[in-house]
Amino acid sequence: MGAHHIINHREDMADQIAALGFESVDHIILLAAPDTHFPTAARIIAPFGAIGCIVPFDNPPDLNLIMRKSVSFHWEFMFARPAMSGAAPERQGDILRLASGFVQSGRLRRTLTRTLSPISGATLRTAHQLIESGQTIGKIAKTANFTNQENNNDQS
Repeated sequence: MGAHHIINHREDMADQIAALGFESVDHIILLAAPDTHFPTAARIIAPFGAIGCIVPFDNPPDLNLIMRKSVSFHWEFMFARPAMSGAAPERQGDILRLASGFVQSGRLRRTLTRTLSPISGATLRTAHQLIESGQTIGKIAKTANFTNQENNNDQS
């Protein structure tokens, strides 16, 4: 997906960063299991660096771990603008149009790696098993697989 270096989050990330020849890193994004990964992120982030997170912690993180380095911590929640009154929800449309242009130009690529169809108990179980295995890379989508007859019946 274009990464310059890849590390395994199931192994000691600090050791892997050091093995790549880095003392620290400037930016970190936590995409999963932030309770597990935040302490290591706090150790390997460079002074004045930034840590971003898109998923909730199960327990409040100890932000004191990054205070002395003046590291910033950023939350990103896709639906924050529409959910918050007075937060200019129309800006969400601007952001999505910008992202769409990035996708169309190839600057931004989707992370979809597997599609399961049709939506059913079996495909939902399969999707959960894949995610719970901790071995998936990218996103898994579930799609409806309606025939024209089924669509016509749904409209009546």
